[in-house]
Amino acid sequence: MPDVKFKSDPHIIPQLMGINYGVSDYECDSCNFYFSKFETHFADYLGLTRTVHAVGRNKIPKFKSPAQTLIAAQTGKDANSEFLTISDENKQNFQFNPEQKCWEIRYAKNTYIPLKVYQILLKIALATLPAHEVKHYDYLKKFILNDGYIDYF
Repeated sequence: MPDVKFKSDPHIIPQLMGINYGVSDYECDSCNFYFSKFETHFADYLGLTRTVHAVGRNKIPKFKSPAQTLIAAQTGKDANSEFLTISDENKQNFQFNPEQKCWEIRYAKNTYIPLKVYQILLKIALATLPAHEVKHYDYLKKFILNDGYIDYF
């Protein structure tokens, strides 16, 4: 302050992981916007898992594979259950494994940058530290906030 604004409520754990109430007092609006780009990579990394395990902000997130041959979405709800439908357009994503006696789902994930996933996980870790400890991790803050600093690592 006063060079930066703190009008938004930046969540310590991204809301794409579900509703949570942990909000960072130290993340300005500019940084919150910056980290939102990392969250897209994190969501793409998690892929179908978020849909199958119903991990979302307000409802089960819809998943579409890159070629949209596999689509998973909530298709209904009653008092006790939510219903998920997974469609397999090319009929090759689902296979029965006779050895394990289970069904396997194989699909292509949407592209993501693994380094951005790592950076968002580091940001979450730093946000959970006590304020007096964060000063010991300035090099990690630089790593997260500056793509040019990545060469150092």
